[in-house]
Amino acid sequence: MLKRPDMSMSKTELKQMAEKIGLPNNGTKEQLIEAIDSELYDCVHAEPLLYIYGCKSKTRCPDESKIQKLADLFKRSQKGLGNYDAKKNYEFRTTNNRYMGHHVCSCGERSSSCDYLLPGNKYFTNSLCVHYLECHYDDINKTELAKLDNLLK
Repeated sequence: MLKRPDMSMSKTELKQMAEKIGLPNNGTKEQLIEAIDSELYDCVHAEPLLYIYGCKSKTRCPDESKIQKLADLFKRSQKGLGNYDAKKNYEFRTTNNRYMGHHVCSCGERSSSCDYLLPGNKYFTNSLCVHYLECHYDDINKTELAKLDNLLK
């Protein structure tokens, strides 16, 4: 089994790994890692979006178009498993759809038992993402709002 590719590997090592499994060996380190991961592990590198805990507000996003755009993207999302840790090693797997449990929002709304990769493969989220815009907008921090704005451009 090949070592899992990561940013600590040199570009030469990544090129050799890509050649070994029959992939093109050109591109940036990030592109090589994503191609190798996709081939070997059926995963993409994506960031978590709108994982909000401890909601206290009962506020709706003032921009209805944001709610609708996110809802439309979510309808086209892909189920899977998002992984992330304190070192910001983010990835999303489409092949490991095991039961993850669910999250219950402070207002009682329940999530599904998986994560969702949004179109564009840049962000993964949970099934409560639209709910947070509809019911807990003031609890969403500036970093998450900036990522959301970037996604909805």
